[in-house]
Amino acid sequence: MDGVLAAARSGLSLAQMMLATTAENVANLATVRPADTEPFRAASVLATATGDGGVQAVVRRAQGEPRQAFAPNHPHADSRGMVTLPVVDVAGEVVGLHLASYLNRANLAVLRRARAAYQEVLDLAKR
Repeated sequence: MDGVLAAARSGLSLAQMMLATTAENVANLATVRPADTEPFRAASVLATATGDGGVQAVVRRAQGEPRQAFAPNHPHADSRGMVTLPVVDVAGEVVGLHLASYLNRANLAVLRRARAAYQEVLDLAKR
């Protein structure tokens, strides 16, 4: 049963990391930078299974060519009026948010069932 609890705790930690990463990405949706600087790049969480039934998570930044936009009145605009937009996939963030929510609920359900099973064992021991 300890392996089940460890896996559920690991899954909850993963869900928390995913939610925090999504929050950071969404908070930076409107972050623009000067055209000649590196843009904000969304973070994503990659999880791999561990031998004990849990998961190990690594955070990576988005790759790809940043987009530029013409915004001559923006304080970060260069001499051509260009700014660099953040590299964030809004649809992907919504999907990630739902996935983290489901992951959180599933692992909480495992912990609740494990607690109920432990309680049942304790109740049987009292008889």
